[in-house]
Amino acid sequence: MKKISILTILTAVTLMISSMTVAQAGTVGLRSTDLLQGSEDLKEMKSLLPDMQQWIADADLPDTKITEADLNNGYKVYTDFKLENSKDSSSESIQDSLEENPYIWEIPVKISDKTYTFTVGRSQPLSENGKQNLTAAEQKEIKEKEGKFCVISFGEGEDLRTLAKSIKAGYDYSDVYIVGGIPGQPDEYIMGVTREGADFTALSQMPKGADVLTANDMKQITPISWDTMLANEKAAIEQNRSHKEVRSGGFGSSVATAAFPTSAVLVSALLMLGILGAAFARRYMH
Repeated sequence: MKKISILTILTAVTLMISSMTVAQAGTVGLRSTDLLQGSEDLKEMKSLLPDMQQWIADADLPDTKITEADLNNGYKVYTDFKLENSKDSSSESIQDSLEENPYIWEIPVKISDKTYTFTVGRSQPLSENGKQNLTAAEQKEIKEKEGKFCVISFGEGEDLRTLAKSIKAGYDYSDVYIVGGIPGQPDEYIMGVTREGADFTALSQMPKGADVLTANDMKQITPISWDTMLANEKAAIEQNRSHKEVRSGGFGSSVATAAFPTSAVLVSALLMLGILGAAFARRYMH
């Protein structure tokens, strides 16, 4: 009788552990490789903590100590994402293309019950066009930072890890990624992958400040199919190609003037830092 009782208890415990494992698996959002915690980039990122602290001070926000624990909340955003670089919309093809895709890290922190986000990327070689808008000292500083991580921006934002987790659960995706810079698409997206393919949910459709999407929120969101997004991307690329041909034709070429717009300077700065998508330029100009 005692043996039966022990067996029953062991079976119950096993079932409970299995249930907990399934429940935990269901709460997983972004892939571990898209999280800063455990990434090879984390070591270099730690050297930026003093710089991050200075950004907070410059923003005149309440004194908040940034620690390595905050870095563990960082997540990857793929910039300059092009669907045409994937053979198809399968999980394998997408992962292969993302291995070569540029990216940034976003690190959310809580300050006075609000979420603020540091955006960190690798500094890229300064373009000739970019040099026209910088002093010799500024050019030298950028040259010294080339290839290294640096803080690009800091401001109020959302913790997109939570939204990605909510979207993944709502649509039963096997994997989710945060992508931006898709040609012709001035937005960032959570890209979800299923056995049938992939589709995109625009972050602009998300309720501002929401951490978890309700059933009603999900009804208001319409994911964009891979085929539709690919068609829009191809059309944007072709339009851009035609525009370049016209500008370089008999009508003369475009030359930078002294009255270089402030917004264009910002876009140029983002370009040199590797933030190649229009979505990110638009985001940081607001």
